[in-house]
Amino acid sequence: MKSFFVSFAACFFIILSPVYAQSQKIIPLSSEIYGEMDALYLLRGLASPSSARPWTANEAQEILNRIEPGLLNQAESALYDHITAEIQKPLRFNADGAFSFDARLDLALEAYAHTNTDDFVLSEDWNYGYEQRKPFAKLSLEMNLYSWLYICTDLMYNRNRFNEKDEFRRVKDLEQGIGAETSLPDSYRITRQSWAYSKPFITNVPAGTDEFDFDWPKRANITFGGCTGTSA
Repeated sequence: MKSFFVSFAACFFIILSPVYAQSQKIIPLSSEIYGEMDALYLLRGLASPSSARPWTANEAQEILNRIEPGLLNQAESALYDHITAEIQKPLRFNADGAFSFDARLDLALEAYAHTNTDDFVLSEDWNYGYEQRKPFAKLSLEMNLYSWLYICTDLMYNRNRFNEKDEFRRVKDLEQGIGAETSLPDSYRITRQSWAYSKPFITNVPAGTDEFDFDWPKRANITFGGCTGTSA
């Protein structure tokens, strides 16, 4: 019975795999596809496409299919073709169409300097703060199985936002409290001055484990679906 179930499952996946023409690959919010799709819809006099983002490649293709390519002018056709190419771009390594994957290592060395160490002491004081700063190293991993299962994640070597070198103050010492909450335990602390963001010069390379950001992966997705739906 067990061997029959395994054989049936194998046949089921082999038979169904060609049905899923597009990928469940997640298109990152940083992709130019979103801006270009919005522009194409605007040029055609249509309302902006789905704001429930990020999209999978399946979803992006369905949104693009609402545009009739035969009615486009030269500029719109070029935009349409570029979006199509980006959506259908395969992962770099492919095994007979059944399994594909990609691995990418991005390195970015950044340095930050300022002279006002009295007023610029927290991440939010900077125009280029924690959310904008790039990790020194980022390993991105992606995998597609038969175009209906997609897994992606990333590993970063990055400087943390908070560490033990920061100066803290007790929340209960704040006259206004925090929001509607004014009575919190003594153990609640907020950062008064960030060690990393108050230094006159620093890089994005952590010098030790106390400076390393252990909050990772920052991005991890598993999507499973086909023509009729997606689960993530």
